[in-house]
Amino acid sequence: MFTDKRHSLEGMASVMVGILILGMVGYLSYKSSLTGGNGPVSYGIFGFYGMILSFAAFVVGLLALRDKEVFRGFPMAGTILNGALFLTLFVLYMIGIGM
Repeated sequence: MFTDKRHSLEGMASVMVGILILGMVGYLSYKSSLTGGNGPVSYGIFGFYGMILSFAAFVVGLLALRDKEVFRGFPMAGTILNGALFLTLFVLYMIGIGM
């Protein structure tokens, strides 16, 4: 590599947070399916906090994309992953309010 670019720590953190939230959503979905969709309120609270955290990680990924001296892989992956997670959790939250 003949460049001064480095990997973005913020981008890596955004990806890691997204992976953790994805795992949490998968686990909560599994546990909720075991109860026929009638799980405790704590599942919804964890999902709501996951939505807020995914939005924060989305913003961190966007800010990391603005840096010119880093490779774009991790910030782009973190931004896409957390954006998709936020939208998914937001839709689930709106469906839950409507019921």
